[in-house]
Amino acid sequence: MNRYKGLFVAWLGAAIVIAGVNSPYAAQEPSTSKDPGVDSYVWDLSPLYPNQTAWDAERAYILQRIKTIGQVRGTGQRNGTALADELDAVADLRTRGAKMAIYGFLVSSVDSSSIAHSKYDIGTSLQAAAESAVTFLPQDVLAIDETQLKAWLRDEPRLRRHRVRILRILREAPHALSPDLQAAVTGMSRWPQTSFDAWSALNQADLGWPTRKNADGKAVSLNLNGVINEFQGNEQIDAYETYLHKLQSLQDVYALLYTRRIEADLTIGRQRKFTDGIDALWFLEDGMPEGSHQVMIDVARKNTLTVRRYVKLRGQSLGLNRIAYRDLGLDPPAVDRQFPIADALDIAVQASTPLGEAYQQRLRHIFAEKWMHLPPWPQKAQSYGIYPPVGGIPPFFVMSYQADYTTARRFMGGVTLMMSDADIPLDGIPENWDDAGIYGNGVIYVGDMLFDDYVTAHAKNRRERIAYLVNALDFNFRYFRYVMWAELDQGVQELIIEGKNPTGAEVSAIYLEVLRRYFGADQPPVVKEIYASEWMTNHLPFGNYQYQFWPPGMAMAASVVGATQSGDSKVLKVVDELLGRSDYDRTYQMLNEVGIDLSKPEPYQALIDRMDRQLDKLEQLLNSKE
Repeated sequence: MNRYKGLFVAWLGAAIVIAGVNSPYAAQEPSTSKDPGVDSYVWDLSPLYPNQTAWDAERAYILQRIKTIGQVRGTGQRNGTALADELDAVADLRTRGAKMAIYGFLVSSVDSSSIAHSKYDIGTSLQAAAESAVTFLPQDVLAIDETQLKAWLRDEPRLRRHRVRILRILREAPHALSPDLQAAVTGMSRWPQTSFDAWSALNQADLGWPTRKNADGKAVSLNLNGVINEFQGNEQIDAYETYLHKLQSLQDVYALLYTRRIEADLTIGRQRKFTDGIDALWFLEDGMPEGSHQVMIDVARKNTLTVRRYVKLRGQSLGLNRIAYRDLGLDPPAVDRQFPIADALDIAVQASTPLGEAYQQRLRHIFAEKWMHLPPWPQKAQSYGIYPPVGGIPPFFVMSYQADYTTARRFMGGVTLMMSDADIPLDGIPENWDDAGIYGNGVIYVGDMLFDDYVTAHAKNRRERIAYLVNALDFNFRYFRYVMWAELDQGVQELIIEGKNPTGAEVSAIYLEVLRRYFGADQPPVVKEIYASEWMTNHLPFGNYQYQFWPPGMAMAASVVGATQSGDSKVLKVVDELLGRSDYDRTYQMLNEVGIDLSKPEPYQALIDRMDRQLDKLEQLLNSKE
């Protein structure tokens, strides 16, 4: 998840924090004066590697196993026992590589030293090498007659733990590649990342950014970080528009990076026998039928009146007489209440009441585990991550808790996914770090939405309730924002497929057209021409399409939270009774088991309906005399 401030994307760096690992580069532990209670929530990473010696030994073992894993290639075709042996060997290597990568993310998040960063580099490269080394597995499984394979699944108990993997291989058979080609495609997985890295470097480089004095009289360079961190309110919006003017002169450079990333994903997707890169991601990561990403766009386009009503009422809540797109950059009404960690823990439990008493009891229990790192230490990255329990390790959750409304809500989202991970039965624990993006984000959003509903219902007065509603609406409006980015991706990809290489001006024109489709062209809220450059401020599409997991994740969450009012206990199973219990590990297939079909408009409309209900409540409050 990424932090937002109004319109502006704040790219604040990598992930997390380390403690309890007997490490020479472990972070210091300063007190957190704003909320001392947070200091007790520091994780213990010793279940991964108790010390440096253990880490070194594991690294050496993985490197050696990568060299020898090919010895099991093809051996599983003899009988069920042999197939179980091959799958066990592959799962063991994948698990070890994934744990190395997770550890690297955790360590580098809490420590900026070169030693810590090397753990990240080594861990992620080992995971990639392990995955490349076992690309022969799908072909080995597909070489077995399907009737025979299903008989072995029935008769060989050791194959049951691999059932999810086998069924997924069968489902993805039309997109299977030869082992050598699959290894090559896997090795290309970081190719699109080059554009993201270049975007980051450009934003930090001295490109002659204009300067402006902020409210403190400080001369600020108007790159993205300067705009976000040094200005507030209308001054920030004015600075942002000046920054957009500068981006106009750089749009061909940014367009080159952006289009090359899309070309890379298009090439990789076509190698996997998909029409394009978007379909490849949606199918391979979440099992979604090809073309189903269009559904979220269609629903969004049919509900532009909800967007315009949201902008109007949001402006009214801020006392604005005008209605303009730029005003979305203003902060929502402030929530004055503080949320010390003790309150956040209690709210997380109370807001989970619709999920049942047994769920609440388990939630209280995991708060006592050493799985979370919450103190906002100075050297800690401003990050947010929930890492899966690969190979039986605990799920780990990291954030910098600030005792305010925003972090209290994000805390509940994080612990909701951590609960989902913690509740996985031992025989359903994932063998590697390959979680479905829509599902994982969707569970987080369930927690976010339950939090919003709880605090709104328990607001002390009209002013506080308005603040909660506007903040909740800002959260739900992200659906439209993400869809707009997806429309830009789609428009640029279509040009590339046609053999055209869009210029910066052409990309900007597509983006402006998308904005005006949703917000209006000549009527309020007016979108000024300068906002055509805004696409260059968003780092996400320069890296990959993965932000497209978020709109269907929000639709999934709205469907689940809506079930709390209707009493649909079957849908509530999404939160902690699907992952690790189903025959599937992809979002689409798991959700179909409880009647949610993300290839249909209904889940997306459930999110719009939720937003409309919140707008109704906000309008009533704004028009009341209370």
